[in-house]
Amino acid sequence: MMSKIDETDTKILELLEEDARRSFTEIAHKLNVSESAIRKRVTSMQKEGVITKFTIKVDHGKLGL
Repeated sequence: MMSKIDETDTKILELLEEDARRSFTEIAHKLNVSESAIRKRVTSMQKEGVITKFTIKVDHGKLGL
């Protein structure tokens, strides 16, 4: 189990939930931390199973389905 999730981890998760394609650089800029810190935190959360996958949501109505 991952050690304690802090405020920065929570903000990273919120930003990725809004847009899973958001770059680590953009997240770092928004949170005023380094890109490498974001990369390390995301990698750690993936290894610990906090982040299980990155996905998309399709608007089927816009596709006529």
